[in-house]
Amino acid sequence: MTHTFTSIGKAAARVGHRATLRAQLLEHLRSVGGVRTLSELAEELGRDCTLLRADLDFLEAASLVWRRDMTWAPFGVELTEPCWWAPRVPMPAQPEGRS
Repeated sequence: MTHTFTSIGKAAARVGHRATLRAQLLEHLRSVGGVRTLSELAEELGRDCTLLRADLDFLEAASLVWRRDMTWAPFGVELTEPCWWAPRVPMPAQPEGRS
């Protein structure tokens, strides 16, 4: 097995960078005030979809952003795409169908 050493300074810089990107994502979602798909967010923020999705999953687990599936049926074919939004005030998670 090969082990690589990462200094505390480098690790802290990475953690800080990820936290900054997540904060920017959260602020962006709160400021637009509507739902956004992954492709829209990637275009608006100029970020990679894979890392952006990981950040969305992290923020969703913390109940800071919410995910819903947007469904529409162009040409008779039903399509579903996930979309995210962030309330301006964090709310506790509720089961589907409850208001």
